[in-house]
Amino acid sequence: YDWDVGNEPFTNFKVQAAVTGLQRNSTPDWIERHASVLGQFFRTAHESDPDVRLYLNDYSILETGGADAPHQDHFERTIRQLQADKTPLDGIGIQSH
Repeated sequence: YDWDVGNEPFTNFKVQAAVTGLQRNSTPDWIERHASVLGQFFRTAHESDPDVRLYLNDYSILETGGADAPHQDHFERTIRQLQADKTPLDGIGIQSH
């Protein structure tokens, strides 16, 4: 089994805001703080079921042909930060519908 622990993090951050008070903004450290919260969600999911595969999923990554660079940059930077933080991330999902 697998879980999409983080789904559409660029536009769907209301859960994080509700849990932590973290609001989306353009400060340089926003991605790092955002990824830190996502990392907590991933670690909690992993602790709940260490055998399940955990994914980060988003849209507008490939199908826009580079036209949505802020969205794509956010996804890549979030993944890199999660990896740097040793977050239990097993894969990514790229929506194409």
